[in-house]
Amino acid sequence: MSEHENINHLFQTPVFTQLAERPFAHCATITVMPDGEGLLAAWMGGAYETAQDVALLTAYKPSAEAPWSRPWVIAEVAGHSLGQPVFFHPPNPPNRPTDGELWLFFVVIMGHDWTSAQIHWQRS
Repeated sequence: MSEHENINHLFQTPVFTQLAERPFAHCATITVMPDGEGLLAAWMGGAYETAQDVALLTAYKPSAEAPWSRPWVIAEVAGHSLGQPVFFHPPNPPNRPTDGELWLFFVVIMGHDWTSAQIHWQRS
């Protein structure tokens, strides 16, 4: 498969089908894995936007030819809605090999709407 065909295949392949237990899905992010192999996507999913069951889900695609993995939860705070996931590869200091670290930034709604959202992060 040529590079052009790989890119077309990527954009024509759904990451997941609608999940019965989390029908709402929104605000996706995607990144190349730190080792350069595969893609990782994340999004918010739950009953509806701002519902207390909204968590962050992720799926992994190891290669252009491989299918996306089954989604799994990567961040969840009981009784609070999460959203706005963003992946970030931190820069490495000069003359230091890459450590493959990946950060995930997101918000947790502490009240009933986005005005109460607080930024959180976790790293691999």
